[in-house]
Amino acid sequence: MKAIPHASFERSGSDLLTTVKITLSEALLGFGRILLNHLDGRGIHMASPPEKPIRPGQAIVLRGEGMPVYKKSDERGNLYVVLD
Repeated sequence: MKAIPHASFERSGSDLLTTVKITLSEALLGFGRILLNHLDGRGIHMASPPEKPIRPGQAIVLRGEGMPVYKKSDERGNLYVVLD
């Protein structure tokens, strides 16, 4: 079975990858808001690391927010959010 491409998410096994645009002020001063909607419709709230500016292309890993692991429905992969 082949996965259908998605406009926002890329899949690698059980892991998901997406890119989210943030403003310059968020990159420099930090943020804490819902940055994206997950495939299941939930809003994913994210916060930047405290007192550290974000570099272009920096990624934040949200553990357990990816796709379910094959034959282990209670385990999930990770969601990698690249900040642009």
